[in-house]
Order: sequence, then C-alpha cells, then structure tokens
Amino acid sequence: MDAPVEQQSVCVVGAGPAGLAAAHICRQHGFAVTVYEAADRVGGMWRHDRGEFGDKCSPEMRTNLSRYTVAFSDLAWTSIVVIGGGISGSEAASQAASQISNAKHSPGGITPSHADSRVFHVINRPFYCLPRYLPQDPQTHDGHFKPAPRFLPLDLILYNLSRRGHGDISAAISTVPPEKAKKGHDFLRSSIGCHHADVGFSELAYTATQTRHPGYTGITDTYMEFVRSGIIVPVRGWVEHVEQAANGDCLGIRLGQYEPWFHGPGAKAMGESRLSDVVGIIEATGYKADLDWLDARVQSLLADGSDNPNPRIPYLLSRGSVFSQQIPTIGFVGFYEGPYWGVMEMQARLLAQRWAKREPEQSASLSSALYTYDDTRHMQNAMGQRSLQVPQFWMADYVGLMEEFARETGVSRDDTLFGSQSGPAFPSRYRHRDSSLQAKAVVSEVAGILEASQEHARFVAAAVFAGMQGVWKMTRKIDSRTQTPGGTFVGTAHFHPRQSTDAATYASEYLYIEQGTFTMDAGLSFPATRRYVYRYNETSDEITAWFVEDDEKSVGKLFNTWRFHAPDDQAGGWMATGCHWCDPDTYQNDCDVKFCGAKIDRFMIRYKVDGPKKDYLHESWYQRPKVDGGANECG
Repeated sequence: MDAPVEQQSVCVVGAGPAGLAAAHICRQHGFAVTVYEAADRVGGMWRHDRGEFGDKCSPEMRTNLSRYTVAFSDLAWTSIVVIGGGISGSEAASQAASQISNAKHSPGGITPSHADSRVFHVINRPFYCLPRYLPQDPQTHDGHFKPAPRFLPLDLILYNLSRRGHGDISAAISTVPPEKAKKGHDFLRSSIGCHHADVGFSELAYTATQTRHPGYTGITDTYMEFVRSGIIVPVRGWVEHVEQAANGDCLGIRLGQYEPWFHGPGAKAMGESRLSDVVGIIEATGYKADLDWLDARVQSLLADGSDNPNPRIPYLLSRGSVFSQQIPTIGFVGFYEGPYWGVMEMQARLLAQRWAKREPEQSASLSSALYTYDDTRHMQNAMGQRSLQVPQFWMADYVGLMEEFARETGVSRDDTLFGSQSGPAFPSRYRHRDSSLQAKAVVSEVAGILEASQEHARFVAAAVFAGMQGVWKMTRKIDSRTQTPGGTFVGTAHFHPRQSTDAATYASEYLYIEQGTFTMDAGLSFPATRRYVYRYNETSDEITAWFVEDDEKSVGKLFNTWRFHAPDDQAGGWMATGCHWCDPDTYQNDCDVKFCGAKIDRFMIRYKVDGPKKDYLHESWYQRPKVDGGANECG
C-alpha cells in the first residue's frame, strides 16, 4: 500500500484581488492555503462597502476600462495642485475639476466658495487623453477621418488580437525603439483625432522630435475640455520644493523645467516657475511596493545584487514578474503595471502549476521565456540610466502577456465566436477547463456587443455625449413661415458637466448655456440666452434634452430624445432623430454629428416646429473655437 502523499502548504500574504486569485487557484491545484490579511475583511484597496469612505479606492469609483477586462476569467464582474502626469494624475485632476464644475452649475443652495477654483496639474511630459470609448475605424485607407466611425470601450479596441498578425503572440517587454514609438504616436493621434494643441496648451502636445520617444496616456473623458474651459491648467515641470505660508493657510510650490523630461543628479534646470496660494496638493506619483515586512536578507536576495533597487522594479523577478531566481519558494502575483485582473490570474496559475510539479527551475521541461530574467534586468538598467525609450508601463503588453501565460499554463483561448486570433482579449476568453458557465456567457455578451456596435450604433450616444462637453462657437438660423420672427443667432454654447440629479437613471448630465446676439430678419439685434439640461442614459444608450425651471439650473420637463442611426452616405456624420409634442406644438428634430477620431469636429441640431401658430425651421451648427497654435486636423 502506497504511503499517502503529504499535502503541500502555501501561504498567501494579502487578501486583495491578487491574493484572492492566488489562493483560489492554489486550492484548485490541491494545495493547503492559508491567507494572511492585516485588515478585517478581504478586498485590498477595494474592500470597503458602499457608503464608506474607502481606503485607496472609493466603493463608488467607476473603472476606466470595461467590466470585461476588470474581471477574472470565471466571473462576469467583481463588484486645487495635482502632481503626476500619468493615468492616476489625469483622473485626479479631472475629478477635482468635475467637483468645481458641479459646485458652480448644480441646482439648490448657496454656491460653494470653491466653485471658482482652478486645478493646476503638474506634469513632466505631454500625454494623450484617451476617452473611455474609441473608434474602431477612425480613418479611411487613404488617411482621412471618417465622420461616423463605430465605437467600442477602449480596452476592446486596444486589446484586439487581430492587430497582432498571425502566429504565436509574445509580449514586448523592452525599451521602445524610435520607429516603433513613432507608430504608437500615430495610432494614438488617429484614435483621438488630434495632438491636443487645439486646447491652447503646448505642454500637452508632443513635438515632432519628441515622438521618437514612447507616448504616455491618461484615460478620462473630461480632462481636455476642462483644460479648454480653463478649470484645469497644465504646468510643465518637476516639483523641487513645497513651502507653507506663515499663516499656515496656503502653500507655495517651486518647479524646475528640464528637457526633454527626466532629470538626474547634477542636471541643470532649463527654467524655473512657481505656483502660489495653493490650498491643497494631490500627489499622484505612483505606488511603492510595501514588502518591508520581509526579512532584510530575503529582500537582498530578491534584489539579486542590486545595491540601489528601482522603486518600479524593486526585485529581479522572472519575465512576467512571478518567480525569484534566488528563492524558489517565494512567488509573486499582482506585480504588474497595467490592467492586471487577467494577468494576475495567469500569474497565479503559472505559480501553482510549477509548485505542483515540484520541479526545479533548471528542469528541461521549464524552457519557456517566462522563466528567464533578462527582460527584467534590461528594464532595470534602462530605468537606472533614465532612458527616454522606457515605456509608460514596463510590462505594457497585456495581450502578449495573456497569450504567453496561456500557452505555458495550458489555458485555451475561446475563438468560437470571434474567429482565429481576432476580437478582443479579455479574461473570460482564457478559461480553465473547470471554468463556470458564467464565463461562456461573458464571451457571448462581448460578441453581441461587437455586433451591436457594427449594426446598431451601440456606444455612439455615449461617445457623442462625452464629446459635447465644453465650449462651442455656434450659429443658428431660424426660417419662419408665420408671424414668429426669423433671424440669425451667433454666440457661444457651453455644456457644463455636473453630478447627475437623477443618478439612478442618468449616468451623466450637462447644464447647457448659450449666450450671444440674435439678429432678426428685419434688422433688429439684441442679446439672447437659453438653457437646457442634457442627460445620458447608459441603459437605453440615449441622449435627452430637458427644459430648466425658473432657477435656471433645476431639471424641468422633457424636451427631446436623440436616437442614433448610421448616415445614408459615407460623407455624413452620425444621425439622431426625435419627436416631442409640446402642447399644442410638435417638435421634430434631427442631428448630424461629425467625428474626427474620438472627438467631435462639429455637429448640427435642427428642429422643425409645427403648431396652430408655429411653422418654422430652427437649425444650429456648433464648432470648437480655434486657439492660436492649435490645428484643426479634420479640416
């Protein structure tokens, strides 16, 4: 009779998403798992309940990627200065600006004192602002922007397998050569439709020379138009010193400017500037791995001879950041810069499989690149030398990593509804043989979304609503066939973001204010203004316009609804139609929204009004105001 095999034990430190994934997968492989968590509940940064303040992530926080990426493979969903120009910094600046806009334009009560504040955003380099919805096909084959592209959540665009050609896909974990960096800039500019100089701040636009280096990105719908409106003020530089006023109320910040971006010991600043009367600072300068609880000798072994560990890559770990060359009984899950849910699940699978085999790393069967260390050492050295070719995220190739991990762990990619090596990569598509039916349902849902975006204008209303924010030049012509006066209105329109006054139904809301001069056909001119509230319903994927009450901020009766459909020809923009009966008159509207990448180039709203005493056509055109130095790339 064979002796029983002793069950191996695994200790998981931390019950955040990475720790929970590691524990779950290690149990699947037969390990006895003990999880150690300092807090009184699981979840890590996400652990607090609704209504609580939250530790690092508010329970009310919306992710900037879709729920298909921010999930595990077998679960559908697991639910004024800012310093830092990365994704967190741009989102923090946008959120602060949203609070200012909301304070100024929401109904009820006394306007708070911070309603006229500004957000100074300190950045050391330009970056591209990616909205949450990107066009699938922004340009024609000859390089012209399509006025009516089809949209998808940005992760379903960025992680499309068909962009990687044929054959096995491997991750690019390296510095970025100039020619590849330039292609990255071209892709980002074609996706968003501009290089950001059109908002009036050269600090946000890469010069031709700078496109030799990798482009950085932020993910936010609102940032750029808050810049155009003056609520966010980008400031180039590095914070050198922060001082407090004698009365303790305000802060002063001294900035140094370095070219092109980085500066090291002994570097000479190209210029200096100051910010004064600052009442608060938000530091969005990244996270530091907190492993100080490890014995100093263990940390030294993990660093593998490095006397000055890089804070972004503190330890020499294998490709994919899982194994240590010096300590084979320690593994890492969640050491990854990027959309980590799918990757950290794969990291846990690789770790559990290797430990379950009880084979040394030098075994011939472990020949995968995922057991090598050269890529990590190369990136550590490049960061230490402050190379300008280091990408924003040093393990940025999400698709490549998912594919490599899948091949090594024997996880099959579900191609049944997408075709071979096409469609987006997302966790539920990489399923273990014991995965739940829920994962298959997610794959079907994503396939249905792709079809709806092609055939039924899915996500167009969301992209339009996001693109409407901010200030527009407008011209309106009223042609009347009755005694109602006709004429021309010229002025500006401003869509001011504010917190939804009916959050259960509408995800987003604008207070619309237009101001200008109306000139009657008879020649008389006078100032004119008008207000509405525009809302976006995420469930019905519709935009609605509402009258305002006497306080000029509260939502009144429904005015109209926009329902989108494709244009009749390729030269037209996305069309929206609606009809509203306002006793005793009927308002029929149609809209023409022309895109340039992800941004709206211009749009038109036309109303045909019929009633006992009304018979007129009311057509308004909106276009962004031009800024000196800002090119209108859509012509």
